[in-house]
Amino acid sequence: MKDKMNKDIIELFQRYKDGELNSEEFKDLEILLNESSEARQLWFEFNDLEHFLEEHTTSTGLVGKLNPDYEPKEDPQRTNSRFLRLKFFSIASSLIILVLLGILLYPKVSHQDDPATLVQGLNTVFKSGKNYKKGDSISKGQIELVSGTATLRFKNDTKITLQGKTQLEIISSSQVKLNEGKVLVEANSDFQSFSIKTQDADFIDVGTSFGLLAQPGSGTEVHVFDGTVLARPKIGTEVLPILKMEAGQVDQEASSLLSIRIDPQKFGLENIATKPAKIPLASKPFPPSSRILFLGDKTTDRETHILLLEKALARTDYPLYFFNAGVSFPLSYTEAEFKELIRTFNPSHVVLSFGAEIAIEPKPRSQEKFESDIQKLVNQLDEKNINIIIQTGHPLGTPFKDALSRLRNYNLFLRDFSFKNKIKLIDIHQHLLSKNEEGLQILAPDGNTPTYEAHREMAACFLESFNIQRSYLPESLRFNALPGIVPRWEIRTLTRSERLNSLPDKIFESEEAWETLRLPIQDSFSKRISNPGHTIMYRDRLRGFATHLVRDSKLFVQGRTVLHSDKERSVWLNTGATLWTVWLNGEKVYDNKTKWSGWHAGKERVPVQLKSGENRIIIEALDSFFLSFTDEQDWALTSAPNIGS
Repeated sequence: MKDKMNKDIIELFQRYKDGELNSEEFKDLEILLNESSEARQLWFEFNDLEHFLEEHTTSTGLVGKLNPDYEPKEDPQRTNSRFLRLKFFSIASSLIILVLLGILLYPKVSHQDDPATLVQGLNTVFKSGKNYKKGDSISKGQIELVSGTATLRFKNDTKITLQGKTQLEIISSSQVKLNEGKVLVEANSDFQSFSIKTQDADFIDVGTSFGLLAQPGSGTEVHVFDGTVLARPKIGTEVLPILKMEAGQVDQEASSLLSIRIDPQKFGLENIATKPAKIPLASKPFPPSSRILFLGDKTTDRETHILLLEKALARTDYPLYFFNAGVSFPLSYTEAEFKELIRTFNPSHVVLSFGAEIAIEPKPRSQEKFESDIQKLVNQLDEKNINIIIQTGHPLGTPFKDALSRLRNYNLFLRDFSFKNKIKLIDIHQHLLSKNEEGLQILAPDGNTPTYEAHREMAACFLESFNIQRSYLPESLRFNALPGIVPRWEIRTLTRSERLNSLPDKIFESEEAWETLRLPIQDSFSKRISNPGHTIMYRDRLRGFATHLVRDSKLFVQGRTVLHSDKERSVWLNTGATLWTVWLNGEKVYDNKTKWSGWHAGKERVPVQLKSGENRIIIEALDSFFLSFTDEQDWALTSAPNIGS
């Protein structure tokens, strides 16, 4: 079955090389190469063999001698690749042996035509006194530009522009080696490919425009402006797709391609919008307007991997909505809590991620209780026709060695339960263990908090379970303040005995001990690190959370502010962090009653009424808070609307 599939793939490759694909088939090829690592590897092997044959044979040379029925075509490349289509897998090894014998037995015949032509030059100076003019043919071998720009057009209509000091070796009409310097590659047809080698990696374009910068000792950069480029680093075996408006760097000592910021201006392109590539239609795992709700424990509550997923899946051309109810919806829930969950979020899909934190609870949940709680929740979601996805709990560190067997049994049940009930399973636990064996630090020193890199691997595991490449994930998360926050507060610290039972009449007139707090907090340390979004507290401060306001456990924080409204209206108060109570215009409108319901923004969404003009707000919190006002209860992770003020 696999051989038959591989032969079908080779047939598709061959028809692409022969220019026989229509636009829909070309899209299928792009999707195949974007999604299948095996197909990408096969594509490189196909091209390697074709270039090997092209280098050592000609349209009237060895191929014709090996195949008496061979009829030469106008394009020698297509002739050689036609030959490949006959028996690619069954005779590949024999073919190479025959080619090697042929090289010895038969004289090598040169192509009649040179592979490229100089079509444009500006202030060009070539090494060794060569003075190429517009229209001159360029033969195989090395061409070295000292200064200026020179554009070469190859036989397959690909254009390569050498920019500044550049050393290029022309191998054939569809393959070159960039030894040093900078080139811009432009394929004028969607149905032609071109291969470029550097000292660090091999690159094959699929109907694209991209730039390469090769600097000996500093690695190779690739910037893709249109289409897809496949990259195969010399160190390592994985072939990676680089999509439209993405860039990467292969370091000489690196084992993989590293994502970098794309820079069109580096190649003289000024007016390219740097928008990420869209996820191919066949790769989209959720129907349009799906509402994806995540339930789970602390890791879900802090939502780093969910934010990464949201950014990756934002590359669809239709809306998807992500919601978080980690911790705020417990595994041991009441019927009222379940009804409120469904009413609030109306999810089309629910992702369950319980296990790690439950395993380390002071009073451990029995295996029977864990299984019955999962079964109950799944049954009720199924009754509502909600699609269910189950994630195993992430690994725990040595501080929790007594809980490891408990977590292992939880995860064994989740795997078995998902298989028996045909539920989509995402095995986060196994994936992170394998990454840990490869040397990735997956846990913070506390042994229970996944690192940013682990969160990114969790998101990658989620995507790959739906056959979506991890290359869609952003390397970093960058944030602005969430809409609807109140930017100016006054706060003070008080002892626990001073908590409010009722609101004093003159609390807004008092000037005693109040300090000004402006949100979002401008943390000077976060500006000194390259990726503040990798640290939860820095990230959430950027989003409008007030954190680390009190360091003494005997104290709490009290805050006051005024919100202006141009008219009387109904809005939603959204809570987060360690907010305890909210008083609005003298009335207590929120009280968590000391129940921990999670950290994330919008963990509770409370309907309140604003009056026209000034609205006076008092809050109490342990040592942090998040509070925003939105016109709608129904807002997703990154789409909360601003009500204005």
